[in-house]
Amino acid sequence: MEKNQIFQLKSTLKEFEKEEFFEEILNYLNILLRWNETVNLISKKDENVIIERHLKDSLVALKIVEKENYKNIIDIGSGNGFPAIPLSVILKEKIFTLVEIKEKKFYFLKDVKESLKLKNVILKNEDVKKINFSPFDLILSRAFLNGKDLEEFFKKKNYKGDIVYWKKIYQPILLKL
Repeated sequence: MEKNQIFQLKSTLKEFEKEEFFEEILNYLNILLRWNETVNLISKKDENVIIERHLKDSLVALKIVEKENYKNIIDIGSGNGFPAIPLSVILKEKIFTLVEIKEKKFYFLKDVKESLKLKNVILKNEDVKKINFSPFDLILSRAFLNGKDLEEFFKKKNYKGDIVYWKKIYQPILLKL
């Protein structure tokens, strides 16, 4: 990462009072940028704004996800690891299951999990339609479906729980079913 991005990372983590996670988050971002050279994880133009566009957008959900009643969390369409990887780094007492159907993106997530030694992360290389959601307290969906489609999808799955989806950047919405 460039010097200005490192400064921006420190500033963003300070804003969320999470400066102690700087090294782990920096390692994650560097792995993501390295993989992005061969696997389309984020757009090339987003590489320069990765902290604002992706990391900060993920961290705005901290106030919701850190609540005590959420222990077993699933992130659907995990692809580039946002929001689940930064949240799992910070909230080590919670279990995060990341679901990604595309094999290349799944192997990226596997590399991140192993490199950061994330013991609280479970990876699934599966279609979301085949997942049993009943064990999960919270579902994260940053870029999978919009709110209306998510609600419809999970009502068909008879899911009784909470969902966080992003209406737009910096706007995670808590949906209770």
